[in-house]
Amino acid sequence: MSTENSTPSKQSSVNRPLALWYFLFIGALGAIAPYLAVCLQNAGASGTATGVVLAIVPIGLLLGSPIGTLLADRSRQPIWVLRLCIALSAVATLALYLAPDWRFMAPAAALLALARAPAGAITDNIAMQTTGASGYGKVRLWGSVGFVVICWAVGMSLDRWPSSPILVCFVLLCGLLLATERLNRGTIEREASSGSIRTLLADKRLAAMYCVAILHSSTVAIYDRFFALHVSTIGLPSKVAANALALGVSVEVAVMAASGLLLRRLGAMKLILIAVAVGIPRWWLCGTITDSAGLVAVQALHGLSFGAWWIGGIALVAEQAPRGLRNSAQGMFLAAGHGIGQLVAMLGAALVLDRASTSTIFQGLSAVSVMALLLALGWLARTEQQPAR
Repeated sequence: MSTENSTPSKQSSVNRPLALWYFLFIGALGAIAPYLAVCLQNAGASGTATGVVLAIVPIGLLLGSPIGTLLADRSRQPIWVLRLCIALSAVATLALYLAPDWRFMAPAAALLALARAPAGAITDNIAMQTTGASGYGKVRLWGSVGFVVICWAVGMSLDRWPSSPILVCFVLLCGLLLATERLNRGTIEREASSGSIRTLLADKRLAAMYCVAILHSSTVAIYDRFFALHVSTIGLPSKVAANALALGVSVEVAVMAASGLLLRRLGAMKLILIAVAVGIPRWWLCGTITDSAGLVAVQALHGLSFGAWWIGGIALVAEQAPRGLRNSAQGMFLAAGHGIGQLVAMLGAALVLDRASTSTIFQGLSAVSVMALLLALGWLARTEQQPAR
């Protein structure tokens, strides 16, 4: 499906039901993801147990995303599958809240990771069909806004209300279930699926994209999980990490707002290459700069490292995805980056965190970005786009 010639109209106004959906969905993630470790330790989990439970998240993405999105393609009922994913996520979150101790929280966290994994990819596909590539960023940016707003609000209440991350997540998921009913079914394709995950992996362009996603997303995962620790390790106040996050997401929102213009001027492939290339100086500077202002300023590059990457990646996968496997193609993109990429990052961090400084780790990420760029230039950029099959 060419994203420029798709049948849905590319209106200049924002698709409000989709914008609300992303705000609630990624806002729910912002409520619980940064604070789940705190909730686990409040429930009596040791550091090792907390790490094991947190490792469930990328594993859940790796397993749940391909299975759920393939079900959406095979059933030709993506809204029904989406509704099921959100309902199960809400049930899992309620189970987290009611769990008497961390041992009961572990299976609830596993269900939450598995259930929510396909939802984002299915809705990304719906958004691409409804708004086209030029309008996707304008609705997706509201997810970034939701993440920051909800994450900040929950953080402010955490000391007085330790269970707020789980309860706020549950309330947002209940609202999300209602918001799903407002998504426009009229523009959603229901093509019969004639392939499988093997079909996607046999496509050289998609396979290359997934491999680049593993490398690139592993670097962003280290930033997401360990930047605050790095700030503390080099002796800077915690507000530096908060200011850096705010600046990075602000630029990310601006990039997504301009996604239509960027895709028309540069195209999906160039956006991907820019996003990967920017990581080389970004990570090196993160590990080298030790003053507050400089370290915060560098995080403006997050707008390209993630914003341009996500816009370009979703658009390229949508262009290349075979008919009847569009949800699965986006699901595999998510599983590769946020599943395998995050898992590789966490395993790597576990191996080197006690042996190397955080500064050295961030500088080392530059080498990973170099490998990702070489792979993108040597394989991904050399493959030809095939028409939707």
